[in-house]
Amino acid sequence: MCRPILFLFLVVSVCALSCKSESDNSYASSAQANAPSARPASSSGKSNSWTIRNDGIYQYEIGDTLNTAATPPGAQLNSFSAVSTGPDGKKRRDKAHTLVVNLANALSFGVDQQTERLTAISVHSKEYETKEGFSVGLTLNDFIRTYPVYEISYFTQSQVAAATTPIYPDVRFIFNPNNYTGNPDNIGHHPTKDVLQYTDFREGTRITEIRILTPDRPVK
Repeated sequence: MCRPILFLFLVVSVCALSCKSESDNSYASSAQANAPSARPASSSGKSNSWTIRNDGIYQYEIGDTLNTAATPPGAQLNSFSAVSTGPDGKKRRDKAHTLVVNLANALSFGVDQQTERLTAISVHSKEYETKEGFSVGLTLNDFIRTYPVYEISYFTQSQVAAATTPIYPDVRFIFNPNNYTGNPDNIGHHPTKDVLQYTDFREGTRITEIRILTPDRPVK
């Protein structure tokens, strides 16, 4: 009499343990499936949609129009008139656009006044970076460590000093040309740009702007 009862008790216990194990596994799978996906890692904590690319940033892309991209939540797109100098050397009044995030000028846009398409996107905030983690505010030495294949140039017509890399052929990492400490005779020899050495600039020179340009631009 005891043996059948003992056998029945063991069967019930095994079934109970088996059901609990399946229930636990089912719960774990369900919890794993419902868990929120982790945000891609970056030093700023922003998602990869804000990574600086060779052709743009966020939904703003060179060649598109500004109204193609929706203004991101919490940001404000400002448009205003600005005076610029045309290719003929004459002053003209164009419409300029900036994206303000957290009360700070984060992006500014160059727009073709006839087609209204984006010809340049300038990043002013250190909150936005390349996929390698480079951003405004880092130094020229940081740039060289991040991108060992590079070129340092002074663009004669636009009077801009910039670092470039083949990884981003349409992007200029701009810094203050007044930090130049090299031989003055090395400037102005080429009609479009002078190729310089990073040692020609003060130690600690920082990138102040990252500018994305149209691929078919003339060298200026």
